[in-house]
Amino acid sequence: MIELKLRLPSLRVLDKLLPLLQELHIPYQTRAIEPTQKDASKKAAIIAKIQSGAMNLPDFDQALLSFEESRQDGDLDSRD
Repeated sequence: MIELKLRLPSLRVLDKLLPLLQELHIPYQTRAIEPTQKDASKKAAIIAKIQSGAMNLPDFDQALLSFEESRQDGDLDSRD
C-alpha cells in the first residue's frame, strides 16, 4: 500500500480529482489547512536591523564575488 499526501491550490482542482479517485476506488480524506500568519513584528525587527547598517558592506559586489568563489568546488585529484 502507498499513501500519498497532496496539497491542492483550490477546491476547483479537488473537484476535478475526485471523480478519478472514485472511479479507481481509491479511498481519500480531505481537510482544509489554514494559511500561516506572518509575524509583522519579526519582519519589522529585521527591516530595522538592515536599515541600521547591520548589512552594510563597503563593496557589495566584491563581497558577493568572494562568497561565490569560496563556494566553488575545488579540483578533485582522483577524478579525470
